[in-house]
Amino acid sequence: MQIVTAVKSVFDKQIKYVIYTHLHGDHVYGIASFPSDIKIIAHANLVDNFKNIIEPQLKDNIEIRIPENIAKLAYLMDSIPNKKSEEYLKVYQRYNALGSYLGELKEVKIQYPDTTFTEKFELTLGNEKIILEFLGSGHTNDNIVVRFPKQNAIHTGDLIFNGTIPYVIASHGATIKGWTEIVDKLVKSNYKYVIPGHGKITNNDAFKTQSNYFKKLTGKVVELKNQGKSLDEIKAGIDINEYGLKGNESQFPLNIEVVYKEL
Repeated sequence: MQIVTAVKSVFDKQIKYVIYTHLHGDHVYGIASFPSDIKIIAHANLVDNFKNIIEPQLKDNIEIRIPENIAKLAYLMDSIPNKKSEEYLKVYQRYNALGSYLGELKEVKIQYPDTTFTEKFELTLGNEKIILEFLGSGHTNDNIVVRFPKQNAIHTGDLIFNGTIPYVIASHGATIKGWTEIVDKLVKSNYKYVIPGHGKITNNDAFKTQSNYFKKLTGKVVELKNQGKSLDEIKAGIDINEYGLKGNESQFPLNIEVVYKEL
């Protein structure tokens, strides 16, 4: 709803299209807030990803995972004697937040794309051309970029995490090698505006930053692996503070694991 409100604050035009940059819930669950007659465009792989990943995941979260976590928090609250303590209040806040999130998930309706493509798709709106492209598997196997040539701008979806540790989920088609190749290709276009999937709007340097992170991490994993270190030893031996990224710190060991397995 915030996106729809933001669009309407800029101009009073009908929203005709929504583009899914990739399968993940934080990029597709809000579709119900858009007009019912909009047309959705996405990569062809997203259809199978919805069926095989997102729908089962949503069902599991609603019916099993989140209710179990709520029950654990309720048990924990009952076990804290002082109901006015900071410890209790923190658990209580988590309990309420998770309950609210479960309520939101129950309202989610998965809406499949009306139009899909495999490599490239172009839209012309007025005097504006918008180019959608799939440059290979990186963050996912359906991640697309959206180019706005007239503005010298690009929306990268989650191919760019501006300032934070990226989510790299191999089971969703993520590949650090492919991801690095994509951002190395995009940096050559020298965009003035880069709209990331997470973080503030930035510039072309974002591609260099994302690439350098993966290359530095890969180099460190290679070094430790060549020393005969196990995966657990490698995870323990790499200092997250050397990479200058804040946020999603829990994903750092998983990034290392994907690099290790790709090697």
